[in-house]
Amino acid sequence: GNTRSQVTDVRGLAAQFIASCDGDAATKVIKRTQEIENKFKIADRYMEENIEPILDDEESSEESDVISSDDE
Repeated sequence: GNTRSQVTDVRGLAAQFIASCDGDAATKVIKRTQEIENKFKIADRYMEENIEPILDDEESSEESDVISSDDE
């Protein structure tokens, strides 16, 4: 019942938005989306290069601690 009308409302609003979107607006949206994507890529690269190695080292250390305590 109610969910169906909400989906219809969303489709209608999306259709109105798309119809009102001209080339300039689309270009701005695409540019902004690319800027956001680049920020995520930079953050991901930072995580891979700076944070993950630290986490991997900590994990290796914890594993060796478990092995050492098992040997005792």
